[in-house]
Amino acid sequence: ENTFWKEVRIYTLVSPAYNKLQKEKGISENEILDIFPKYYGSRCNKENDDNIDADETAVLLLENLKISGYETPDRRKGFNLKHMEMAVSSLAKFHALSIALKLLKPKVFEDTILKACA
Repeated sequence: ENTFWKEVRIYTLVSPAYNKLQKEKGISENEILDIFPKYYGSRCNKENDDNIDADETAVLLLENLKISGYETPDRRKGFNLKHMEMAVSSLAKFHALSIALKLLKPKVFEDTILKACA
């Protein structure tokens, strides 16, 4: 239940806030952190009531990344240097955006990042 809500909040709160901040600060299109699949929707329970715990009917609809050419590699082999550098760089940008949001827009940070972590 906790994992489900946190994941939904990443797509509904954090991703849009990160995109908006980057655009407001003039980050070029090819430099914008784009690590989230497209979010189509979610439901937490049969009643579709956010105040009730997630149940066995919970669903999260996301873009199928295989259509865009993404693959799940063999995790026992690990990443090559190029992919590791890309992953670490993206992770650094992800954390930097949360710090920028906290410093530049504390209310937005509270309503997005902190809520997603709750």
